[in-house]
Amino acid sequence: MRSYIFALLASGGSALTLHAAASSTARVSGGVSRCAAAQMGLVRQVNTSGLPAQHPPSVLPPPAASPPAPPPARVCLLVPSPRSLVRQVNTAEFEEEIQDCSTPIILDVFAVWCGPCQLMAPQLELVAEKLGDKVRVLKIDADDEPVVASTLRVQGLPTVMFINDMSVVMRAEGALMADELEALADHHLFGGPPPPQITGGESVSQQ
Repeated sequence: MRSYIFALLASGGSALTLHAAASSTARVSGGVSRCAAAQMGLVRQVNTSGLPAQHPPSVLPPPAASPPAPPPARVCLLVPSPRSLVRQVNTAEFEEEIQDCSTPIILDVFAVWCGPCQLMAPQLELVAEKLGDKVRVLKIDADDEPVVASTLRVQGLPTVMFINDMSVVMRAEGALMADELEALADHHLFGGPPPPQITGGESVSQQ
């Protein structure tokens, strides 16, 4: 049985076929060995145009880079400022408040530039929270409402006045702490026990 040997040359695009023999010692073309025949050109070129063309392996393009993730959205939370329990009034509003005798009034006469006034402001908030609806805690700016400050004979800041039934029953000059303010209000407005002596405070008899 005859066997055939094919040599493919990828660069030339053709195949070379050697004449086959029955054994490795067989001769071709008049006693010439297969190796000699190849050297002497005694080979026939086979047209390989009909063979499938060889293509280099396809190279896939690298995957497109994903776009960078957008930064997380910033959420701004508007935190409302706590509602002040101490209400600032002007002259007209103070006249209306003082004519309302349903509850007594604690009035703070202050100025923006006054350091002790700013120190006492949070103490008044504590008193207003503690006493609740029992009193009205008001404040008035002496610079913005000079008529009120003059009528009430304010000479120093801050001046705190305890008002009951349209009358000033007690006043105190200088910054006071919440417990001192509460003790004064309890005694002069609600008939509680006398508070400890407070520097700068003076009792004012009802007119």
